Amino acid sequence: MDILILIIIVFMGIFVQGLTGFGSSMMIIPLGSMIIDIKIMIATMIFINLTSNFSLFLNLRKHVNYKRILLLLVGGAIFTYIGSRFLVTLDTNILTKILAGILLIVAIMKLFNLNPNIKKPDKLFFPVGAVSGLLNGVSGISGPPVLIFLSNLKVSKMEFRATLITYFFFMNIFAALSFASAGLVSMEVIRYSTILIPFAIIGGLVGSRISTKLNETVFNRFVAVFLILMSINLFR
Repeated sequence: MDILILIIIVFMGIFVQGLTGFGSSMMIIPLGSMIIDIKIMIATMIFINLTSNFSLFLNLRKHVNYKRILLLLVGGAIFTYIGSRFLVTLDTNILTKILAGILLIVAIMKLFNLNPNIKKPDKLFFPVGAVSGLLNGVSGISGPPVLIFLSNLKVSKMEFRATLITYFFFMNIFAALSFASAGLVSMEVIRYSTILIPFAIIGGLVGSRISTKLNETVFNRFVAVFLILMSINLFR
């Protein structure tokens, strides 16, 4: 029964990512950690995201400005490694509270459409990548800093989604290597990944197909409220 619930959680989380370009880890890790150990869920999510993002990356790669995201990736790679070292020794309860705090901040920003005005964003690619990488290594969630940052750049909707997906794809490669070297990839992680990845791929492709027909404003508000409720539950 637990594995069936995990399958549904993963399918819906990657479906959301296919629709919007982000959000899978913020939904799947908190819900999945109610069923299995949070560190196992974070490591499993890295491999799920790696596979699902690859299929989305293949569809969107023509819309990516690779020069623009290079410094993001460099900062992300270095600090993902550092963050994964923290994850090895971090207490599970502290990790849960960190995750809840990240979710709550992001959800409130999405709900009220809060988007800080960043001056001279071209100078911030590496620092934003570093913060994102640290979060990626510790909690498996790299999206919020990059999402806020890219929202301040004048790019098309397609380039925005393509950049996010490409960034997440490479970040998950860095995370998988960092987690493996830190001893966080157990047989349990491999087993869960093997079972859940096919459903993640299907969810991502379905979400990507119908993304053009969606009222994103309404959907994003729904997701924001859902994330707030999850973060409150994690704080308990």
